[in-house]
Amino acid sequence: MGVHREDVDSREFKRMLAASRFPSDEAGLREAASAFWDALAQRLLALGLSTRGSLERVPRKRVREVRFLDTESLALRRWGYVLRVRQDLEGQRPPQWTLKFRHADRYLAQDRDLRGTPGDARVKFEEDLKPARADASQLRTLYSFSARCRREGPDPEELAEVAQWFPVLAPLVEGSGSGKLHTVRGFAAVERVVKGASLVLPGPGDELEAECALVLWNEHEREAAHPLLAEFSFRYAAESEAFPGSASRAALDAFDALRMLPEWTNPESPTKTGFVFGDA
Repeated sequence: MGVHREDVDSREFKRMLAASRFPSDEAGLREAASAFWDALAQRLLALGLSTRGSLERVPRKRVREVRFLDTESLALRRWGYVLRVRQDLEGQRPPQWTLKFRHADRYLAQDRDLRGTPGDARVKFEEDLKPARADASQLRTLYSFSARCRREGPDPEELAEVAQWFPVLAPLVEGSGSGKLHTVRGFAAVERVVKGASLVLPGPGDELEAECALVLWNEHEREAAHPLLAEFSFRYAAESEAFPGSASRAALDAFDALRMLPEWTNPESPTKTGFVFGDA
């Protein structure tokens, strides 16, 4: 029997920005986000790449509290997983829970039955591309296999409860015993997502549109002039992994153009997950 191969649903490029350039107040944030986008769009235009829109919308449903849960010994992290919960700060939707496994080895990343997650779960297999730790001019690729669902009620107290939502964890929990869950480092972020802009990537037929997002993290219930973290990303999708080479080349050029904006980027910044867990 052949090994099942997951198709990559989308490719997402991410780069950390200088959080100090973005004020926490909404008017200042919109102005700074627009200035950043104008600077990037000019770089892209010089490369012959087109853009649409501007980074200026902060949808209310994209303002949410974000936490990561794990055991005291970080059992999920040791198994290669992270468990994240997002709760809208406005609106009545239940919290969104995401279980994610990431690895540089594509076949190791896909070697798990996340598609066996019951109910309303949405499952994705994506390619994440970030600057390499040692050299920001180079790419580091991780494959991300995730399932997410919405669940009413309080946080689960035990790993065994999470394994009922995500059965892929059941063998790991049974083999090691359960464990009480807690919010990692006791940290909760208020996440705001600024949207409205996209890159136009050429293809052999139709163009591909890469949706852009500026994500900012402030510490929950703590006033600050600037966010803790700022991340810019763009993502594009294709059916059955039909990612044209021309689009891939343009995406790489766009990602490299970000590096040419040193006043806006911060290669020393940890990623969002790295910040929570205290690694790069």
